[in-house]
Amino acid sequence: MKSHSKSVGLLIEISISVLFFSLFCAIALQLFVHAKTMSENSVLKTKAMNCAQSVADLFRSNEDFDELIKEQYPNASILQNQIVIPLDKDMQPTSSDSDAYQLTASLNEEQNETGIMKTAQISVHSESTSLCSLETKKYFPKEAAS
Repeated sequence: MKSHSKSVGLLIEISISVLFFSLFCAIALQLFVHAKTMSENSVLKTKAMNCAQSVADLFRSNEDFDELIKEQYPNASILQNQIVIPLDKDMQPTSSDSDAYQLTASLNEEQNETGIMKTAQISVHSESTSLCSLETKKYFPKEAAS
């Protein structure tokens, strides 16, 4: 009788151990999946910020921003105060209509007696999510502005 109760106790102890092990494995698996998702989002946001910084550098490098955009991004749509560049899923400029992301640069300029302050609000987004946004400014003194 004693050996029967020992084997039942051992069986219950093993069952509880397997239950806890399964529970901890499920928790660890969820943590790994969450970490992978966070890593992919981080890589995507880093690529988006690099793309936005490249356009900001073009904006600050020269007074003729529209011409530089046409050279670097031939598929960009250039309107009066807005530039839209279609990007693929790897944040590379694309010519297809099935673009995954868009880089939008909204341009603004303020004139005063000493010169012109040009501002660009640059953002990278998909239809539902904004990945990054930055604002850059460049001042053109009166001598350089005329």
